[in-house]
Amino acid sequence: LNRLEAVCLRTLIVEIQFCKAGGVLGNGDSTEQYGQFVEGYLRNRDQMIAFWQAYPYLYEVVLGEVERYVDFVEEILGHFAQDRKELADCVGRGEDICRIHHLQMDRGDIHGEGRSVTELELDGGMRLFYKPGKRSLKEQFAKTLNVLYEKQGLAVWPDRMILKEDHTWEAAVTAKACAEEEERFRCYRRLGIALQLCYQWGVCDIHCENVMFHGEFPVFVDVEVVKRQAKGRKMRWGLLNTSVLSTG
Repeated sequence: LNRLEAVCLRTLIVEIQFCKAGGVLGNGDSTEQYGQFVEGYLRNRDQMIAFWQAYPYLYEVVLGEVERYVDFVEEILGHFAQDRKELADCVGRGEDICRIHHLQMDRGDIHGEGRSVTELELDGGMRLFYKPGKRSLKEQFAKTLNVLYEKQGLAVWPDRMILKEDHTWEAAVTAKACAEEEERFRCYRRLGIALQLCYQWGVCDIHCENVMFHGEFPVFVDVEVVKRQAKGRKMRWGLLNTSVLSTG
């Protein structure tokens, strides 16, 4: 519904104005008129047949959105069935993962034929994220970051993640405050290392919405941005005080 609203909203506003000008919606206030528009227009089969005949291109766009949505849901369910054993071992702590109770799509930007980060709620309230896309850059980024942490004597982040060729599963991470000052020190040290790596690789879109803190570990929520690095951006500006141009 969120996707279809973005496609149809302006056209529906125009149609409301047409109905209002034609006296179809009565003389009530805006709430009553909108209720009349929904009941007498959107839920009237004959009216909607005429609507789609008047907007044939919109019909094709809506149909395409629905088809892409269905295809993506089938992709998620197919990969879930395929990877269930690995998910039980890695994310489910050895417990069997039986059912999906809730599926919330569009937890990130929509890319490539309607695909986006999707959150799944499983048995026992376990939350899991499905992230479409090739794994190579994300895997390389995570490995390089852990190497840098270890070289500075810092523990690595124990990712519960399954990387496949065209998709990734990640266990949900919750925000958690540092318990003591030493943890805060290590947290900011790790963050500085991560941002330096982002700057050198030309990674963009690393802003406050894409970083979560779980105790002393900064967790990059949307590492998919690694694949959006610009050619020739690596250290292009030369000075660290311009790093905002490549890390966002």
